[in-house]
Amino acid sequence: MPDKCLTHTLSARRSSSGTDPLLTFLRGALGKPVTLDLSKLDTMDAMRLQILVSGQRQWALDSQSFQIKGISDDLRRSLTKIGVDETMFQEGVKQ
Repeated sequence: MPDKCLTHTLSARRSSSGTDPLLTFLRGALGKPVTLDLSKLDTMDAMRLQILVSGQRQWALDSQSFQIKGISDDLRRSLTKIGVDETMFQEGVKQ
């Protein structure tokens, strides 16, 4: 029986203190398919981007689904401006 896909919605802003809830979620979801909902974001700071890239790579190594949904046009433009390949976080694509 396949693992149930776990979903996490990122908050619009990351707390400047403490561990990012995204990191806590990903640590708890290791070895399971995940979907991350970015619909509340219009920008992303470098720390969150680093967590997402690292997570995407780890899930690929584990042959698990790592899906992104809810990417706004503003977020897509923001990521493109800092040099992120727009195909890196294609919505709905199982990485």
